[in-house]
Amino acid sequence: MDPQEFRKLEDFCIQEWAPWCTAACPVHVDVRAMNGAIAKGDFDAAAKALRRSVPFAGIIGRICDHPREPVCKRREVGEAISIRELERVVTSRVPAETAGAPPLAKKKERVAIVGAGLSGLTAAFDLTRKGYQVVVFEATDGLGGSIWTVPEDELPRTTIFDDFEILNKLSIDFRLATRVRPGVPASEVESDFHAIYIGTGKAAESPFAPETDVSRSIIIDELTFQTSRPGVFAGGSATQKQGRRSPIRSISDGRRAAISIDRFLQKVSLTASRDREGSYETRLFTSVDGVKPLPRVRMSDPTHGFTSDEARMEAARCLQCECVECVKICEYLA
Repeated sequence: MDPQEFRKLEDFCIQEWAPWCTAACPVHVDVRAMNGAIAKGDFDAAAKALRRSVPFAGIIGRICDHPREPVCKRREVGEAISIRELERVVTSRVPAETAGAPPLAKKKERVAIVGAGLSGLTAAFDLTRKGYQVVVFEATDGLGGSIWTVPEDELPRTTIFDDFEILNKLSIDFRLATRVRPGVPASEVESDFHAIYIGTGKAAESPFAPETDVSRSIIIDELTFQTSRPGVFAGGSATQKQGRRSPIRSISDGRRAAISIDRFLQKVSLTASRDREGSYETRLFTSVDGVKPLPRVRMSDPTHGFTSDEARMEAARCLQCECVECVKICEYLA
């Protein structure tokens, strides 16, 4: 067969497409791998699968707005997998790693992050790991932004401190209790840095407030997160619709903006090959014919979450979505 013709046929195969939970997740957590590990009782492997995509997994395991559960294939034969509760079990049993891979060689470019919420901290984390010199300006005297408004029984303060410990291992210049005031000419901030990320949570607090629309959201390019000012990017709560704020999307915004900033500073395309960033539609097909309907595993103590055994049973309900339609009818593929 002609190689070009073979590649066209190969394009019809959807087996390599992500399952619905991963595609819907703004940071593409490999839920299939995490659940598979939990079902085997391997919480260390599950933690690695989760933390590979989420820098502050303990926090997200407590407050994620779980956009993945509504698209879970298990809903067609029972109830969706309790993904956030499984993440909570994993992070509570496996301490956060504070070392991680060493940052790349230090670069000369300086990046300013305005706001130390989840979005800004994610951007700072990723950009520092890429070798950039990062300065974070935060108006309050602490990191985390609005997550501190979450009741402690929902988000224990020890979880926040544990997750943020990894930031202390990086050479990020945190300037707390330092407000970059709205009204300060943008040029004064831009002159000291090669790129800027706005993650203030409130558009009105941004030094670039004239870039907001009538709803007081910062106007950005939805793919690159760049504002109308070249080199100035924004994301997080300040760009999200009122009443629809999402912790996991804030992390995704910070990560995607960091990609754009890296590309901007390297003077390469900000838009190339980015069609599957954030949430997207997957083409994967998984048949549920013959699958026994199963309800969610009920927690014996909802306050403390799943026990290890309950988590294993819940994770075992995961269908481990894949397409095997051709395998069913072909002896050679089988």
